[in-house]
Amino acid sequence: MMAVRTFFATLPKKCCIVCGNPIVDQAESYMPECFHCQEERLEKENVRGR
Repeated sequence: MMAVRTFFATLPKKCCIVCGNPIVDQAESYMPECFHCQEERLEKENVRGR
């Protein structure tokens, strides 16, 4: 069985599914997008909704 410390040390970096940049500031979040891409998506949705 792998040690917990080894498991977490070898996890790959979480990356945004839209732009591919690493997500550091919200790595513990379940969101698949970085803040920048989230804001762009929400702006586009708001524009379409008008």
